[in-house]
Amino acid sequence: SPAFRRKRCLSSRQHSNDGHGRMFNIFLTSTSGASEQEEGEQVQYDGWSPPEDRTSNAAEGGASQNDEALAAADDGHTGETIDKELMMKNFIDSMMAGIVLIKHGKQGDPHRRRIFCDENVETISWKKENGSQAKNKDAYPITGIKEIRWACEPDPDGEMSGEALAGTKVLRDSCRWEDAPLSFSIIWEERTLDLQCHTRLECKYLIHCFRQLIEDKKRRHPDIRRRSISENSAGVIEPNAGVSALAKAAKAALED
Repeated sequence: SPAFRRKRCLSSRQHSNDGHGRMFNIFLTSTSGASEQEEGEQVQYDGWSPPEDRTSNAAEGGASQNDEALAAADDGHTGETIDKELMMKNFIDSMMAGIVLIKHGKQGDPHRRRIFCDENVETISWKKENGSQAKNKDAYPITGIKEIRWACEPDPDGEMSGEALAGTKVLRDSCRWEDAPLSFSIIWEERTLDLQCHTRLECKYLIHCFRQLIEDKKRRHPDIRRRSISENSAGVIEPNAGVSALAKAAKAALED
């Protein structure tokens, strides 16, 4: 991947020795698609179909250092939604429980963090793997997400500088190039959340679901679907008041 460095980085991938001291990735070769999981994955793939394998290695793990063509052959397709309701239910259930992924940052080594959404599916935050509070205690709004970018997809900032850049600056500085196919970024205006998955399958699934979540959020206004203006006190927001109350309050305001 363009501009990614060869460097050591926390990785959950398995390796095998070829007998001559060289290490190679153990690629999953199962044709069972989304039913195949590796240790550490905490998501259920029901309702989602993985993309058709476009490589000879069925690469669910990382790319080997001698197989740059592997990533090049992957067009970034994230699969197909088979049952949206089931897929998103499983995804949100996993997010509420917390999905452990490798988080890359501007400083320090990559580390495992438990990524959460709140019970109203409005914000994303993270804690340490054991559930204790991380240094960053902030929660970031899902409606403020600008993009979900796979680490092998172009970075628009490269166009401004005239360079061929992929991913984000954080991933380019922190993630090994061979782990780029396992990684993606959640991008807000003020920051990025840069994550590395256990397998390519998990990475594609999470990218697919995050993008679907953002699309769903854009299609409906949260105040219309989840809240409405109170009939008792103008301007007060009440949960579960219903769309009819919102319409009634708006009509009353026009008549005043």
